[in-house]
Amino acid sequence: MVEQTADGPVTSSYRTYVVGHSIVGVPLFSHIKTPFCAGGVTALNPDAKDIFIEEIKGDQYLSSDGTWKDIQVMREVIKVRLGFDVTLDIKYTENGVLMPKDIFHKETKPFHEHLVRGLWESDDIWNEGKQYALAQYFDPIMHDSLGGTEGVWPLFGESMRFQATRNEDVKDPVRFIKKHRETTKIPFNFIYILEIGDIVYWQGGGALPARLNNVAGGVYPKIGKNPANKWQGRIPYDDYPYLINPKSGYIVSCNNHMASANVKHGTSHAMTFTGRKSRVTEIIEELFAKTGNKVHERQIQQMATDVLDVQARASLNDMLYCVDKATLNLSDA
Repeated sequence: MVEQTADGPVTSSYRTYVVGHSIVGVPLFSHIKTPFCAGGVTALNPDAKDIFIEEIKGDQYLSSDGTWKDIQVMREVIKVRLGFDVTLDIKYTENGVLMPKDIFHKETKPFHEHLVRGLWESDDIWNEGKQYALAQYFDPIMHDSLGGTEGVWPLFGESMRFQATRNEDVKDPVRFIKKHRETTKIPFNFIYILEIGDIVYWQGGGALPARLNNVAGGVYPKIGKNPANKWQGRIPYDDYPYLINPKSGYIVSCNNHMASANVKHGTSHAMTFTGRKSRVTEIIEELFAKTGNKVHERQIQQMATDVLDVQARASLNDMLYCVDKATLNLSDA
């Protein structure tokens, strides 16, 4: 638990403070409380990276325009205290950094073969002419190529100050979201309640790649030479999803999709199991029916310790059928 008095004079009748918790070494409160708002990060896996399968021939790769291009090399020197410098030559294509095949342990080979062959039977990553390339927006190569050059860490102090002082940005949910994005440029999702009673959810700041296709079937390797898979740039902030005061009266973010299927860009590939979200929604609806749309702190605590698995419940009849069928077959034998 950390408490910090905000910089500058206190002009309101409220005591100005920031309370929250943070990861060691990261100058950001992942969850925060001030006199004017409370909320924090909710992990909904924004999809800011892709894995491509590149076709390699010598020192060239087959690009998305159908031509062979030279693999680019960037040299990095890592300084080692009380030791020798380590020099790394990082190779990359238009899609991202090439990952050496030896980083995959031999025991994972069957899994990777199954994964890739299940999608494209003619493409085997373990052939000599194939190699993975990783594209992610935190990678300086991809970040710079798509125009993402803004600094991140210096803004966090400004973010905490605006949340801890009475101002117009904490009175209006739309302005609050806009200001928060400007001062927290990381691709997290946030959920907040404001002093005036608004509840809000939004995709935070940071850079997210715009893809040609909005694929909602989970994360999977993509063919690097296919132009339909190439990143199209970065998603404008105005296209990021957000939600303010939904009619239901509540927002469930845990293990939920980052946005609905109507989202313009594919940014929620990674979250495929939403059973926890479904169970929390059930509990809230049951409580609303009993209490007249009111939920108390103790009930929230009980909700956090609920152990019912709705995915298992939904599969129970099918599992019992399989067990019965297997038992009958054994008795016949």
